[in-house]
Amino acid sequence: THGRSFWILDDLSPLHQMDAATADEKVVLFAPRTAKRIKVYGRLGDPSADAYSYGRAGGMPMTTRQRPGAGGGVETEYVDAGKNPPDGAIIHYWLKDASKTATLTIKDAAGQTIRTFASDESGSGTPRLIPSAGMNKFVWDLRIPPAKAISGIDSSFTSGIQPDALLGPVVVPGQYSVELDVDGTTRQQVLLIEADPRVSGNQQDLEAQYDLLLKIRDKLAETHAAIDRIHTIRTQVRDWLTRIDDETVTNAGRALLDKLAGVEETLAQPKASDPRQFPSGLNDKLAALPGMISNSDTRPPKQYYEVFDKVAGEVDQQRAALDGIVDAEVRAFNALISGMQTDAVIL
Repeated sequence: THGRSFWILDDLSPLHQMDAATADEKVVLFAPRTAKRIKVYGRLGDPSADAYSYGRAGGMPMTTRQRPGAGGGVETEYVDAGKNPPDGAIIHYWLKDASKTATLTIKDAAGQTIRTFASDESGSGTPRLIPSAGMNKFVWDLRIPPAKAISGIDSSFTSGIQPDALLGPVVVPGQYSVELDVDGTTRQQVLLIEADPRVSGNQQDLEAQYDLLLKIRDKLAETHAAIDRIHTIRTQVRDWLTRIDDETVTNAGRALLDKLAGVEETLAQPKASDPRQFPSGLNDKLAALPGMISNSDTRPPKQYYEVFDKVAGEVDQQRAALDGIVDAEVRAFNALISGMQTDAVIL
């Protein structure tokens, strides 16, 4: 009934490690408890929309609402259901005084940095650290940095890719280290990540899945970098066409824009909002793979490798075509503009 309830404390490990000297320390990074690599399925709404979402958990309906969280993250409000412990590694630290500069670095067993969070924009993603005086808690979602998104140089371009399609893969079970730096004072602890005990996939299976997801993320980033390159060139060409009233320049600029459009529409269909009329771009096809591959903790079937190799090969062909356009048409357009007697600054 609603007349009875009880509280569950998710993580008591900081209390077990605190002693009389803790309050006098400038920085204390508590040893995090072992994190479980447990996946939670389902998208619980849109943090940009002030609306409720309805879903199921174990067959029971629930209502949620998402809000922008502290440090740029997203927090889920459960309207009629209890809230589970945070998903990922829970990292607790103590600061004697509030700080403006703090960095949390995650490293793998080889000592390679795989994720960095900071109190400013220097980290590799959100949420940002909020180094307040006293006890602090930070949750790492066990993911490496996401794929590069299209930067928005061309404000009229719409990709249609959902943000969660860009997420970096979840790391494999193993030993990692957590390093906290606060105003030059550094503390380090070991973090162990274990596989979900309910799954049958072994370490080799999870490593194979991670390797494939990493290749997809990197190829998607290459695709979006090429699209940004197209948008940068197109913006400048359009600007010159508005500044110079010359038929030769106009014809050369329009021909260049047409060639760029052909590559762009293959890499990322700008009319992707209606796939019934226009084919999906290669970036959409790449972005669709991680959700299916990571749906279970198993080794990816060979079909996923075959699809990735096919799409990645097509991306490489378009990137090569773009290089050719830059070496020929862009170079020729630059030479044409250089030969024009025009003011660099228009008053």
